[in-house]
Amino acid sequence: MPELDFVAVDFETANSARESACAVGVTVVRDGQVQSSDSWLIKPPPPADHFDRVNTAIHGITREQCMMDGLSWPETSQRLSRLCADLPVVAHNASFDESVWRAANRASGVEAPLPRFHCTLQLSRGHLDLVDHKLPTVVSHLGLDDFPHHRAEADALAAAQVTVELARRTGASSVEELWRSAPQRSTRGSSSLRTTTPRRVPESVFRTHVDRPVAGPSLADPTAPAPTVLEGEVVLITGELTFGAREGIQERLRQAGAAVAQSLTKKVTCLVIGAGADVRNPPLTGATGKEQKAAERIREGQRIAVIGEPELRELLEQAEGGSAVRNDAERPAALDDVTAFDSSLPEPPNDTRGATSAPEPAGTQDLRSDIGSRGDAQTVGSDAAPDRTAPLAAPPRTASAESAHQPYAAPPRQPWDPPLSVRPRQPWDPPLPGAMPPARPRRRWAFHVVMWSIMLFLVVGMFVVGLLLSLAGAPESVWAAVVGISWLTAPLVFLVWLVGTVVRLVRGRHGRSTAGGTKRAPREFSWTR
Repeated sequence: MPELDFVAVDFETANSARESACAVGVTVVRDGQVQSSDSWLIKPPPPADHFDRVNTAIHGITREQCMMDGLSWPETSQRLSRLCADLPVVAHNASFDESVWRAANRASGVEAPLPRFHCTLQLSRGHLDLVDHKLPTVVSHLGLDDFPHHRAEADALAAAQVTVELARRTGASSVEELWRSAPQRSTRGSSSLRTTTPRRVPESVFRTHVDRPVAGPSLADPTAPAPTVLEGEVVLITGELTFGAREGIQERLRQAGAAVAQSLTKKVTCLVIGAGADVRNPPLTGATGKEQKAAERIREGQRIAVIGEPELRELLEQAEGGSAVRNDAERPAALDDVTAFDSSLPEPPNDTRGATSAPEPAGTQDLRSDIGSRGDAQTVGSDAAPDRTAPLAAPPRTASAESAHQPYAAPPRQPWDPPLSVRPRQPWDPPLPGAMPPARPRRRWAFHVVMWSIMLFLVVGMFVVGLLLSLAGAPESVWAAVVGISWLTAPLVFLVWLVGTVVRLVRGRHGRSTAGGTKRAPREFSWTR
């Protein structure tokens, strides 16, 4: 490489100002060989002559050192001009070093042309496929000698060696040919331009969609019904919702009287899974971290209702529209035969004794006969006025072939009923999924106490025994053998403890992450908890 001539430079600064150069390293390369390497301190030109702690911590240069042994920038500029002598200048991240040179010239009033800069950072990006292209990373990848980073002379020498090594690998004989062989991004002062190509981002960096089943087995509590009102509920959302941004939906939930949780805590009563715009009651499968935490909490006994996007959208619309809460349950069979009183019926007077009854509208007589035929205790045509303050009781239902096979349905909920999501578990409730009988408490500390006691005895106790034997006049071979064997056994015991600890940790994590089982018995719900 007879024509590979260049100068590598590296600047260190005292603070964030570019004109605050405090040190420079220069390496001269002739015919592909390092001819000389030098560095010196610089007195930063005012007003950028203060030293920041961050910069000093990086390069280790202090203000006292520069003020005592440093050269002024005009002297530095003259020395750099003599060393460069119309040679191209190479630097790692050349835009920084070029801007320092230019800013220091401007701050000191030096009018001198700058040399042509070439950036080894862009050069390494064009030739090497690395995780990053920092100077230590490139030097290590090329198999060059290690160097103390952020030392001006060492950085300049490393940049020169990187340039020479890449020229050797590509067969380039000059700096211009080397940079032309690897088109790179534009850098001020660089010799060539490169059309920037976007770097491929690994698919695992961002996850914008989770593939979750819309049907199948679920880890949710089957006894926890879906909420009928949002007021008083603590709602947690996981997954994607299609009918609006999550922040807007959370604000609507707050306006509806619900509390919005950002993570699954003991206060969460409702988990919304965004599995699709039309997916109702999606299964709880543990597809996300929040779902895994919810499944774990449910196994511990916390009652969490799981709903989908359609249910949440309907609850929000009902809360905002002020309409009655929709009850998706079937109409109770016990109320099928109760005929509601028409609001158009005239109100009876407070005292009906001796008063002439008002004419009845059409159909009232049929209503009386129908209720009387069913054996109702209260007769509509009686002289006593009906007690409208008492709830209307359903008459006994006559068994029939049609109603004999209908399941029992609970009466409709009333506004004063407590939320179903916090109903305490009853003895007749079905068992929670994955529930196991209570297991005996495991003494996790016993293993560590025993192992460390053994190691302590082998190291300290046997040393004391050997010391006592030596004081008792036992032969040196005897007490030395006792102490030596015990000290050789202690590392084996430590290895057994380390392996056992790792195995127990892995098994514990595997048990917690397994969706189908649990190591702990579920805790019963308690109002005092």
